[in-house]
Amino acid sequence: MTHEPALSLGAHMQRELAEQPRNLRDLVDDFDATAAQVAHLVRGGIAGVAFLARGSSDNAALLGRYATEIESGRPTSLIAPSVSTAFGRGLEHFADWLVVALSQSGQTPEIVRLATEAKTA
Repeated sequence: MTHEPALSLGAHMQRELAEQPRNLRDLVDDFDATAAQVAHLVRGGIAGVAFLARGSSDNAALLGRYATEIESGRPTSLIAPSVSTAFGRGLEHFADWLVVALSQSGQTPEIVRLATEAKTA
């Protein structure tokens, strides 16, 4: 048994940590445009807000859920990706919901696929 996977994982985590300052700057720079986009969606009427995430992003989704419930009073939900990927359930029941997809890389295949499915719904 070698320790290379652990070293590789450590290098991967180091790279992701190094990306955080740039990612946070990008979020701050885009905040006004993102807030305007969300306000536009909410004005159209939504049934609730669902957060779609996996792994460590699920922790951020839980915080987002609480903040959304407190600030908006709207119902919120966490979408478990495995309900779709492992059990074949679709997201058609989220047709009138604002779905917020969270992915640290922005490229998690199942999150991207489910976000697209939610948008189609």
